[in-house]
Amino acid sequence: MRFLLFLLVLVCVAPTGLAQESRKKKPGETEEESEQRTIEPPFVVTVEESLPPLASETTIATKMAVPIHEIPASVTVIPQSLFKSQDAVILSDALPNAAGVNIQTNFGVHDHFLIRGFDSLSSGLVLTDAASEPEATFYHLYNVDQIEVLRGPSTFLYGGSPLSGAVNLARKQPRPGERFFQGAATFGSFGTLRGQFDVNWGDMDSPVAFRLNAMGQRADGYRHNRENYQVAINPAIQWKAGERNTFTVNFEYVSNKYTPDAGIPLVGGSIPPVSRRTSYGSPYDDSDQDIFRFRFDWESSLSDRIRWRTKIYYTDLKWLSDGTLINGVVPDFQ
Repeated sequence: MRFLLFLLVLVCVAPTGLAQESRKKKPGETEEESEQRTIEPPFVVTVEESLPPLASETTIATKMAVPIHEIPASVTVIPQSLFKSQDAVILSDALPNAAGVNIQTNFGVHDHFLIRGFDSLSSGLVLTDAASEPEATFYHLYNVDQIEVLRGPSTFLYGGSPLSGAVNLARKQPRPGERFFQGAATFGSFGTLRGQFDVNWGDMDSPVAFRLNAMGQRADGYRHNRENYQVAINPAIQWKAGERNTFTVNFEYVSNKYTPDAGIPLVGGSIPPVSRRTSYGSPYDDSDQDIFRFRFDWESSLSDRIRWRTKIYYTDLKWLSDGTLINGVVPDFQ
């Protein structure tokens, strides 16, 4: 106990003694200069960094922009700064950031996830700019600004489908008064190549702003003979007609070409000792998707407190698919 008290006194007294030592008068030094002199560290390290901006508003739970802390529902917002830093390419890459969401892919040809035990095909809903989407496709993130996840029944907002929850993809919109260009190119394993760009044109003196996002990707796939190709383009234009009316038009075309993968067959309920890179599907398996999206938004400010919003949307999905379903194999004992 005495030893601990001695250490405590030493720690408290040592800095004081050191400070007094530093103020001892040197030869030729005045009393005022001695009082002003302090001990300076041998070097100074300054670190400047800022956290990525976090989303403050969401529309998925109320169909209007409301601060997240004011929403009486279980909502997660995944900003672009987060999933971009994780190199997320499709929706399934970013959804692990939302608690309670289980991520899968169905035959390797479309996003598939579970929210609170309910799957997205039968009990979920995906939206793009608050407009309903088909769940059986891959949702690319090249033009997405933030992802909003509403967990729990949301039929009071979007009808009878979303028993488990809903996911809204808020896309990048034109920015008036800004001009910029961003591009990126990546490559990876299994012959993966990807390129994308984002260009915005706006003038402070012009009521019109234009933005264009585009993406292209190809890969050989992990398994043999499972190549895939994707191309997407999304032009958008915004017009501010006076101080109260804003018109926004969005077009998007996406082409997904994948080869379905039925996985590895089971032998007696267990996985046989075969190569994981071997494809057991038919060489004629194919999955071609062409998606066209059109969105028209008109927002009018009737007063400082009242806004009138009108949305017209159209989504067309053409899907040609041939796949092999493997239920098991019969072992050959010869």
